[in-house]
Amino acid sequence: SLLTFDNVRVLIDMGWDPKLKMKVDYLSKIISSVDLILLTHASISHLGAYAYTCHVNPSMASIPVYATLPVINMGRMVTLEAYRSAGLLGPLLNAEITVSDVEAIFDRIIPLKYSQPTALIAGTLKGLTISAYNSGHSLGGTIWRLQKDQENVVYAVDWNHSKDSHLNGAAFLAANATNTLHRPTVLVCGTKTSSGIGRRKRDEALFRSVQETLERGGTVLLPTSTGSRFLELAHILSNHFQSHNLNYPLFYLSHMGSRTMSYASSMLEWMSSSIIREWETKNESPFRFKNITVTSNMAEILRSDGPKVVMVSGEEMEIGFSKLLFTKLCAFNNTRLIITEKPDPDTLCGELYQLWEANNNSNNNINRNNNSVALALQLPVVYNTEVPLENEELARFVENMSSLKRSRERLLAMEQRNKTILEQEENFEQDGESSDEEELIMTGNIELGMLIYSNDTYDFDARSHAKKRLLASTTSEIKNCMFPFFQKRRRITDYGETIRAEDFAIRERKPATVTAPIEANNNEHLGEKHKWNDDLYGDETALLDSTSSLYLTTNGHDTSNAAQKPVKMILQHDVLDVLCLVEFIDFEGLADERSMMMIIPRIQPKKLIFVGPVNEPTLYDELADTYTSLLGSSAEVYGALTNIPINASVNTHSVNIVLSDQLSKSLRWQKIPGNWHIAHLVGRLKVITKNDGDDDEENERQSTFVLEPLSVDNSVNSTDLVTISQPFTKSSSPLLVGDIRLSELRHKLISLGFRTEFGAEGVLVCEKKVIIRKNTDSNGKENSEEDTDVQRSSSKVVIEGGISEEFYKIKDIVRQMLAKV
Repeated sequence: SLLTFDNVRVLIDMGWDPKLKMKVDYLSKIISSVDLILLTHASISHLGAYAYTCHVNPSMASIPVYATLPVINMGRMVTLEAYRSAGLLGPLLNAEITVSDVEAIFDRIIPLKYSQPTALIAGTLKGLTISAYNSGHSLGGTIWRLQKDQENVVYAVDWNHSKDSHLNGAAFLAANATNTLHRPTVLVCGTKTSSGIGRRKRDEALFRSVQETLERGGTVLLPTSTGSRFLELAHILSNHFQSHNLNYPLFYLSHMGSRTMSYASSMLEWMSSSIIREWETKNESPFRFKNITVTSNMAEILRSDGPKVVMVSGEEMEIGFSKLLFTKLCAFNNTRLIITEKPDPDTLCGELYQLWEANNNSNNNINRNNNSVALALQLPVVYNTEVPLENEELARFVENMSSLKRSRERLLAMEQRNKTILEQEENFEQDGESSDEEELIMTGNIELGMLIYSNDTYDFDARSHAKKRLLASTTSEIKNCMFPFFQKRRRITDYGETIRAEDFAIRERKPATVTAPIEANNNEHLGEKHKWNDDLYGDETALLDSTSSLYLTTNGHDTSNAAQKPVKMILQHDVLDVLCLVEFIDFEGLADERSMMMIIPRIQPKKLIFVGPVNEPTLYDELADTYTSLLGSSAEVYGALTNIPINASVNTHSVNIVLSDQLSKSLRWQKIPGNWHIAHLVGRLKVITKNDGDDDEENERQSTFVLEPLSVDNSVNSTDLVTISQPFTKSSSPLLVGDIRLSELRHKLISLGFRTEFGAEGVLVCEKKVIIRKNTDSNGKENSEEDTDVQRSSSKVVIEGGISEEFYKIKDIVRQMLAKV
């Protein structure tokens, strides 16, 4: 979605289709005019195209990108998983992007915390404030709030109001949501909803289906999304197997399984309170599963005979291992495929879901979440298979990757060298330490000749003339400008040993399973220092890195001793005999339609925009009719169609008025409930016009409105006066401004010695003589304390009681809590 605030353009999400086949040229066309990018969820539909677009458009590095920390970490896992499956990344002959590129792109994203308003001040973003709130759909999933001038936009696509086993509900129902997310000028909401089945029934349906399949000796296949809903499935299945002492194998087949669980274990503070209690009780992360085997080798799954449960990456069965594994298992009638998220109709999972739905409709079965369908048909599919490279293709791969590796090493060496030179110039008088460049040369990570004899490598003395003279004046004699070299002493310990940071770095090792103990290295002996691994991100990620030592030996040319072989992808057409069971159990974690119809009217947006996965004019018309009746005729409801702009701006004419210093000093501020301050002022508005620029023909006239006290200048020009229809008269009775919450008033009265309690319908009874309640001007209906948050703008305090001393004292206390204007 592209949001425009005057001259500021904000791009929210950069999703891709489930097959990663759609061209993303349209993003390259608009990216030059985008000022800010926000990411909401770690899924292909929300950020799948982000890394690829950044790679083909290097200018995007200058655009600020914001997301929560879990979206950043899980987003890179989803991206690596999807790109590897689609052939965009990995040890492939025609790979377009590398692991290092993806890691660097996600490292540039600026992390935000929940409920942390961030005021942007750079360039055209000045005046825009963004805030992230919990969406409840995925780990770190975000509801964005954007504020600029009179605009207050809440962007909430894919959210869940109810709690999951590892996530809290959306912030719409939080205690402070009234002051943050309610009553926006524009609410952008998604059309995708869940089936409405409760969490308890959903879990029971899953356990029952899994148990039935395992008892029959079959395999349960659970396609799931890598960075979001997998954590929910893994957590409840692991706990169920452990509590019921089930010894069946439980697998997770993914390229990034171990790293995903490691990230989840490091971000427990973003999860529900039940996860925190579980962590405190067990004294270990709930996501260090002892009964789940994580693997990226599908042959290991196929070699496992007998009943088993396999969670597999790729919820749409187009990317990840899900499609290929389904082709191996669908011919067995004891295999059960459980679809956990509503898929796209154009995918393999979508086709199977439609078959399941058609069978349920024909059988008049209303409960679709607890009913499996036995399929017996032939299904044509197209999928990718990997074949090892040989001969000329292998030689070309090695040459390309070796050249890429040398280029990166040269770039790293030049960066270290430039950094070293700058540091040496600043500290040339002090005895230095061994530079990073010297360390790289000594350890053999780069060659010395690379710095001097490489192509496109030049040495110039770029220092200014003044700096040269300054350097020369501090030495005993003036020397000619030479190759910048400074003799530095190496860092050594008290025992004369050279200190190298690499010897003390922790090496990342991958165990056979997530919970299996780390195997000792037979080549290391007691007391010997660990050596830093050649790969940057560990063995699991190194399998995806085409420049890793797993695919290239030290010299970069001989692959006979390499641990892994590079491959190429071949498109294969096949017709499958599908005899398995298919079932749908909704684990997508979205709000159902009934709940949305209850929550959105409480939010009270002035304008409501629905954003769907595809253009559905009929659906948008139905939603417009439904929510117009719920929100009232004053609210506007739209349906967003592709490439058709919607004008949802607030129809107000506002100007910025600057208070003069003299008027600001004379103001008398009054504090009112809600941590607000208010002051009454009267002044004369003065327009100051100034010209910017040096060229008279191109001068732009800018006007500033300044409010000054009336006593500043008694001589008023007739041109400065504005004729009004009625003269200004001061009101005889002051206007009371503010909003009193009955709970706050009750605490204040109790502190002053009054006996107070809440009565029926939310009224406050004081000393059994005075009644305080709040009602509205629209219909006069009394509101409880809970309702005042929704209708605060039109509510008033009503004090009722007989003539007594307590009545007038309580009345004065209420008036003191309001500001007089």
